[in-house]
Formats: sequence, C-alpha cells, structure tokens
Amino acid sequence: MAEPNPQQQRLAALPIANALVIAPAGCGKTQALAARARVVLARGEVAAPQKILALTFSNKARDNLASRMQGIVGAGWRRHITVTNFHGLAARVIKAHGSALGIPQDVILPEEPWRRRQLRDLGVDDYASNGRIRLAVRPFGESDE
Repeated sequence: MAEPNPQQQRLAALPIANALVIAPAGCGKTQALAARARVVLARGEVAAPQKILALTFSNKARDNLASRMQGIVGAGWRRHITVTNFHGLAARVIKAHGSALGIPQDVILPEEPWRRRQLRDLGVDDYASNGRIRLAVRPFGESDE
C-alpha cells in the first residue's frame, strides 16, 4: 500500500479534535483516515479500553476502509479500531442500550446473516433469482454495492 501523500500526512498529524475533510471521490480520503488512525495510535492518544470508531455509509465503503486499516495500521488493528457503517453502529447501540427503551436484550435484528438463514430455511434459492430476493428484503438505505 502506498505511503500517504503530503496532504494526507498533514491530516494524519493533526491533534485529536474535530476535522472536516471535503474532497471528491477517489482522492484518497480513506487512505488519509487510515493514516490518521495509525498516527493517533502511535501517539498513544487512544488507549484500551477506548477504540477509534471509523464510521462510513455502505457495506462496500466499510469493507474498503477495513482493508485500508489492515494495510496501513497493520496486524492487530481490530484491537484498536472499530470499522462499521451506520446500520452496524445502530444495531450495536440497540443491542447494548435498547433495554433503556424497552427493547429486549435478545432482539433479533434483520442483519444479513439472519436474512440469509431465513431465506435458506424457507427453501428460497436466491442464486436462481440472481439475488433479486436478497435485494428486495434488505433494510431501507442499505447499499447493494
């Protein structure tokens, strides 16, 4: 993986504070975020039990960001960084704190593994339908990317 460019290095070196990065797609924001995580961890600004939260929109963006964290932060990055999308974060919050709203601890959220099991148990062959059923039952706003 390529080393961060000077602009990405400048972002990575900023102190812990709010930072707004406005840039078009494909210009290296994900690379810059991973470089920033590496620097923040190296400076010891986030220590266990705290973790860095890297939050994104789609599953594709989440997977891309996780891959960059692996490549830039290195082995063991998951001990220090949580990479998720908004749906995943919402599910974690509901599972951890839903009882405050009267949501049972054993609530089953319609996450992808659960949806796949349900289709399998119903005998639905989603491959035969080119994934149309999976796309039809995904939560509102979940990317198919």
